[in-house]
Amino acid sequence: MEVRIRTEKGFQKAILKLFDRRFSIYREREGYASEYPHTQQTEAAWQDYVRRGSAEVLFDCFRRIDEEEGTGQYHLLYKNDEKTEWERLVEQEGLVCYSEQIRHATEVQAYKELQALQGRCVPRFMASVTLDMPSTPPDLPSTYFEIRGILLQKVCGFKLEDLLSKLPNNPLAWEEIIQNAVDAAKEINRAGVLHRHCSSWNVVVARLDEYTFQPFILDFARACFKWEFEDPGDLSDLDPDDLIDLNTFQNCLHMYHDPKCIGVIMARDVEKATGYKLRINYD
Repeated sequence: MEVRIRTEKGFQKAILKLFDRRFSIYREREGYASEYPHTQQTEAAWQDYVRRGSAEVLFDCFRRIDEEEGTGQYHLLYKNDEKTEWERLVEQEGLVCYSEQIRHATEVQAYKELQALQGRCVPRFMASVTLDMPSTPPDLPSTYFEIRGILLQKVCGFKLEDLLSKLPNNPLAWEEIIQNAVDAAKEINRAGVLHRHCSSWNVVVARLDEYTFQPFILDFARACFKWEFEDPGDLSDLDPDDLIDLNTFQNCLHMYHDPKCIGVIMARDVEKATGYKLRINYD
């Protein structure tokens, strides 16, 4: 969402990204949109659940699962199949609410980790914001109803996936832009951040002048960080075949391979559409 914000130098445009449980991606991804859509009845049930103090207990359960089983496991391991229909409804709403809070916190942390790359490989982070829902009863804790968000530098450009239509018949420019996007992903990994959802649709290409373009990688809500992983210690005495089982940052980099998730897809699309084979370096 594009917004205008007041600064010391006047107004400037920015992008406001909201983490709103009413429109959460988890409703679509997990099938909640059809089974548990956000309605006035859902909101009334959620308010009642919070008023009873049950939401605090539920969130503590999610946090405990993550602490014991690993970050993000609450979404996979929490089960409410034996609950009543009303309990499933409100706990599903709680799951979506908690998930959006985690996504917001992860994105804010990612931009902190990538401070040195802001304005070059990723947009500049401007602020974390909180919006109140006017329909929230004043007697309820705001944390279960507020809408969190981030303000980012507005990058004027086009999505990398639209490269061929935005710059037709320009294979040299295609190769340079895609290589720069791959290099940006590598720099992000070297800074200790693993995107885990890289693709051509979350890369925006800014046009700096007629012949110069700069890709920016977006959407770090599913990222993880090097400091979250266990230090494997001395690997010299381990069988090489056992290394892949270690929960290390390097193994996760290899498994997700953010740079290839951008470059391989784009190179494939370019060759399919034009017959031109790009030469992209991933080392």
